[in-house]
Amino acid sequence: MGEVHYNLLNSLPQGSLPTLFATELLQQQKIQKIDNQSIMNKLFLYLMVLLLLGGGIYHFVSPATYVNIMPSWFPVKEILNFVSGAAEIVLALLLIPEKTRTFASNMIILMFISFFLVHIGHLFEPPVIISNGKTLVDFRGNMYYGLYGRILAQLGLIYWAYKIR
Repeated sequence: MGEVHYNLLNSLPQGSLPTLFATELLQQQKIQKIDNQSIMNKLFLYLMVLLLLGGGIYHFVSPATYVNIMPSWFPVKEILNFVSGAAEIVLALLLIPEKTRTFASNMIILMFISFFLVHIGHLFEPPVIISNGKTLVDFRGNMYYGLYGRILAQLGLIYWAYKIR
């Protein structure tokens, strides 16, 4: 479509009113395209901020949810839960300023990679996710294959964190 506009523009006499109008119109289309891309980038950035803030806060609101799904060989589960929750909150906030965005994104990628320890551990010890005394998900039965989905989702989150830098 842009090539058609360009060919049409070249067929008009230089300096003529239609040429100037067409040039202005093409410039506005470029700016509009850039603005739409910018809006999408901001949307995905702030969705990641909300995801991390929500997840980080939930570590403190319902610590048992996270402690119960940590593999049995993890030491000091309660401390690890609070450290990862605090890291999610701090990194979410560091995503907002442009100055710290690349650093935060890189740290989020490392954090998401570290979560593979939990997700891969679940393949050998399928968890039962309990929140406020209620079983939310039991991965020991038919839901076992959902654990592979969590690993794929983690790869998607890593890619997302990479793209928002």
